Amino acid sequence: MASAITGLTDWSETGGRSRRTGLVHGLLNVAATALFTASWFERGNDSASRGRLTAWAGYAIAAGSAYLGGDLVYGQRIGVTHAAIEEPEAFTAVAQSSDVPEGSMKRARKDDVDVLLARQHGRVCALAHTCAHLGGPLSEGTLKDGSVVCPWHGSEFALDDGRVLNGPATQAQPTFDVREQAGAIEVKVPRVDRVTQHRSRPSGRLVAGG
Repeated sequence: MASAITGLTDWSETGGRSRRTGLVHGLLNVAATALFTASWFERGNDSASRGRLTAWAGYAIAAGSAYLGGDLVYGQRIGVTHAAIEEPEAFTAVAQSSDVPEGSMKRARKDDVDVLLARQHGRVCALAHTCAHLGGPLSEGTLKDGSVVCPWHGSEFALDDGRVLNGPATQAQPTFDVREQAGAIEVKVPRVDRVTQHRSRPSGRLVAGG
């Protein structure tokens, strides 16, 4: 029951192919549950052979539902972080310090990786730009005191370490080491082709410039 509730929550915020796949997945689960319940009653009414056949039908439908569930998670990335990154290797300049004035946010891009830069109280923070929930653009969201709110579904993440302050997101937003040197903002950006193909390893550390 708990997994059905969480799955329904994720499904309610999908669209297109993911929404159709999720609907079929849910209906198959309901059908399989109904068949297993019918099998239990049939076995209790001395219809063991019929109960076994009904149970096998339930297993077949459950297998089909499991396949669709796997496609939703691993193929369409529903219910998993959309901002996963690989451990970065070295600092690289992504913007000028003047590009991010106090109380503002900016989207920066380096080596096919989008980074959200935000400055508050004289400090620059760097997070993955794509929301961990369903991929919303954080730079188009709302900057609050110490946090950023995604414009799509309202997930709120702390700027310093990416932790979730308000859902529906359940995964922390990845953060990057960041420093300012010689008028430039430098971030440790992972050298990958697509950040969504790798595991998240948020750091949340601020490194002082030399």
